[in-house]
Order: sequence, then structure tokens, then C-alpha cells
Amino acid sequence: MVVELDKQRAAKLEKQKKLKAEDQAYHGILTDHLKALDRQEEEKSKAKAEKINLEKMSRDQQLQKTKHNRRKEVRQNMEQEQKTIDRLMAEIEREKQAQAAKKK
Repeated sequence: MVVELDKQRAAKLEKQKKLKAEDQAYHGILTDHLKALDRQEEEKSKAKAEKINLEKMSRDQQLQKTKHNRRKEVRQNMEQEQKTIDRLMAEIEREKQAQAAKKK
């Protein structure tokens, strides 16, 4: 009977060891899984931040290009207006010279 009790205790201890080993394995797998999920979230966060940065850079570049084009357009318009003013002034001067020549 004592031998039988020892066998039962040994079986119970073996079962407890097996359960403890399974619990440790499960805990290890769960820990690894949680670490993997954390890495995924971190990667998603980094990717989102990078995407936002790229979009910001793209908007900034587009804004710079738009500003440059506006300045260029204003400069061209001013040059065109100056050419028109110079042409009109030259015509007025020629008319004055023609009227002065007629008076003589």
C-alpha cells in the first residue's frame, strides 16, 4: 500500500511537472506573440509617421514650386507691362516729333 501511494504521488508530481512545463511553454509563446504584436504596432506607427513626413515634404515642395511659378508669372507680367509702356512712350515721342516737324 505504501508503494502504491508512492506511485500515486510520483504520478501526481510527474503530472504537475508536465503541467508546469506546458504552462511555461504557453507563457513563452504568449510572450513572443505579444512582442511580435508590439513590433508590428511600432512598425505601423513608424510607417504612418514616415508617410506623413513624405506627404508633408511633397506639400512643401509643391508650395515652393507654386510660389516660384507665381513670382515668375508676376515678373513676366511686369516685364510685359514695361514693354507696353516703353512702346507707348516711344509712340508718343514719335507723335510729338511729327507734330513738331509739322509746326516748322
